[in-house]
Amino acid sequence: MTKATLERFWEKVDCSPHPKGCQLWTASITRDGYGLFAIGRKHRLAHRVSMRLTHGSIPSGVCVLHKCDTPACVNPKHLFFGSLKDNSRDMVAKGRHGSAKLTPGDVRKVRKMRATGMTQIKIARRFGVTQSTISGLCSGKHWSAV
Repeated sequence: MTKATLERFWEKVDCSPHPKGCQLWTASITRDGYGLFAIGRKHRLAHRVSMRLTHGSIPSGVCVLHKCDTPACVNPKHLFFGSLKDNSRDMVAKGRHGSAKLTPGDVRKVRKMRATGMTQIKIARRFGVTQSTISGLCSGKHWSAV
């Protein structure tokens, strides 16, 4: 990244003292509270950009997780690399499921129901979710940490 891009990035960060030591993104954010930073015509998650600035390129499929559990934080000391599975485990451990309709207990029930032969559509109707949600749960694509 160019020096101008680097300067533009840090101009959008509040580095004043924060109770947890976070450095908070002050520009555009997603509806989940994660910072967005434009590089060229593409918007990137600000916490990932922070790690890229600190550690170089991030391999494909590698997640950037928050120790502080503050989505707007871009402090590299609060960020760490992990797999998708690590990200799921971290989310469950911190009790953060976004807008999920299902709890970890529900996920276990869904998997048991499917293992006994109940159809995905029937399970989906019972829990008020889509069949594709049930498919993702049963295949381990979603909620793999449960």
